[in-house]
Amino acid sequence: MKWLFLLTLPLAGAFVSHEHTRSLVKADDTPYGPGNPCPCSDESLCAPLKTNRFDDGKEFFIFHVPGYGELNDEWRQYNWDRITSVSLWQFVDSDAEFYCYAKSLGVRIFVQASPERAAYATNNETAKLEWVDNVLSDVQGYFADGINMDTEDDIAPMNKTVQKGLTDMAVRAKSAFVENDLADVLVTFDVGWSPNADGRFYDYEGLAEASDFLVIMAYDMASYIWGACLATPNSPPAQVLQGLLQWMSVTTPDKLVLAVPWYGRSYECTEGTKVTDRYCPIAAAPWRDCNCTDADSGVIDYTAAYNSNLTKVKDDILQNTYYNNVVNGTGE
Repeated sequence: MKWLFLLTLPLAGAFVSHEHTRSLVKADDTPYGPGNPCPCSDESLCAPLKTNRFDDGKEFFIFHVPGYGELNDEWRQYNWDRITSVSLWQFVDSDAEFYCYAKSLGVRIFVQASPERAAYATNNETAKLEWVDNVLSDVQGYFADGINMDTEDDIAPMNKTVQKGLTDMAVRAKSAFVENDLADVLVTFDVGWSPNADGRFYDYEGLAEASDFLVIMAYDMASYIWGACLATPNSPPAQVLQGLLQWMSVTTPDKLVLAVPWYGRSYECTEGTKVTDRYCPIAAAPWRDCNCTDADSGVIDYTAAYNSNLTKVKDDILQNTYYNNVVNGTGE
């Protein structure tokens, strides 16, 4: 089994102690979430931030998926010296310390807000209004500083009505914030590694205008493997650069935030592959008319990859590092 991994600098810093963050939350352990008051001892922390954390205005935007048990404290090892924004993907009560600590540093908190096709691709005004109401409720309930729209549905290139319908949802969200005294709440939208990637033919100029910035998802970039079915880098630098150049022809650089992975992909090579082989053929897995995809590959945590004792191989052409893991003891 071979997996390829983009090696980058670890997102790790000094451990943030429970003793330090405990003082930032209310003594009665007010839960963090809808239906509850601000969980922070300094309630001003729950107001939307009005300015960027740093004067240079540059974003260090991370996606955070809370774990459970001991994994719930992984955020304490983040390098908080440069983080500016955190997008939450799950919500658990114990995140009160996480929330209050982040806000005490001037870090924005974003919540997910992805409209369903039934709302943006139809004339169903009730569905549109319901989505906006739910987004507004989440922002208020989680005392959020922004929303992150992660709609990854495919839209046909000539379907202008649906394209404009998706853009309209971002416009509606922004308008709702302004109308409810939440003008400082930001709207962000996740986009593929390049415009129109993976069948997502969106109104990108309109989305850029309606959003505060676009988040370029330069990871899982092998969702379409059109040629030979081979193990493929998760985030190949040359391809990332190509996508960035294309995005800069759509909007200005200050509207773009690059997202890169902190994990690798594992692929099972087909039977007969030698550990010394240059390529790792993988089984065909047709998806959206292409030959194969990374959807069947596994995920390798950055720490596990970085600390692995297996010999890492640098591919100068792909500008990526990988290693081979023999799983049956025969070298195949």
